[in-house]
Amino acid sequence: MTHILSTRRRLATPPELPESNRTGALRSTPGLAWLLDRAPRRPEPTPTDLALARARSELAVDTFLETLPEHWAAFTSPALTGDGPSAARLIVGPGGVFALHAQLCDGRIAWVYRQTVHVAGRRAPDLATAEAGAQRLTTLLRGRVPLRTAVQPVVVVLGARALWAPGQTGQSWAAPGRPAPVAVLGARALGDWLASRPQVLRPIERMELAAAIDNPLTWGIRPSILPRPGTVRN
Repeated sequence: MTHILSTRRRLATPPELPESNRTGALRSTPGLAWLLDRAPRRPEPTPTDLALARARSELAVDTFLETLPEHWAAFTSPALTGDGPSAARLIVGPGGVFALHAQLCDGRIAWVYRQTVHVAGRRAPDLATAEAGAQRLTTLLRGRVPLRTAVQPVVVVLGARALWAPGQTGQSWAAPGRPAPVAVLGARALGDWLASRPQVLRPIERMELAAAIDNPLTWGIRPSILPRPGTVRN
């Protein structure tokens, strides 16, 4: 039997990187071409690799979200789960509802290019996919509560050596012709960014949202009722 704390320590320890990928090591394709993902692609991750990366991202994002500003809360949601390496949470506060996608970077450079966040030559959360997911969450939540503001997507990179978002102010990205940007933020910037959002939700609305998010029926899941000990099921 493996103790859960020892498992968390192993997951929280970054894997040993090849010499060419360590911080400060020379790269075979330097400069802008490397940043724009024109360098040779790394091998595609296996399902086991993705599951391990997602578990490490889950641990990292939960630790990080302990420092949310006052009156903000984080929730998990079945509608945000996926097969990729990123972790997702639903953030609720005075400034609205945000679908947060967190990617653990392990000291690598992250950059925004062609509607995608790239980390060390691999595609991380897709911004268009994050926006579509936020729209789906808006529909689900509005089926339970009169939500006045739509769910907004935000991507946070954890442990990145640098975040490169060309031509963007405030490290956010907007698809051409779309009014609502997908914010791409470094970990240190999230708290101030949330606190600076204009207030759109009253305390009673946030309480109603929290109840709806915690209700399995919101996500189309019917809770199972366990039989009492000693009873016989027909």
